[in-house]
Amino acid sequence: MHASVELCFKTIITFYLKNVFYLNSEAFLDYDFERESIIGAENNPCIDYWAQ
Repeated sequence: MHASVELCFKTIITFYLKNVFYLNSEAFLDYDFERESIIGAENNPCIDYWAQ
């Protein structure tokens, strides 16, 4: 959930740059659930989904 397409891409890029999305020890894409929520809320403050 994003406020715009631009914010969607900005949020996803930020996830990768801050290692929220990463390859785990088995080379599968994984993510840090807590940090994803924090960064998602920072980039999309008007979207309730990220506030949960």
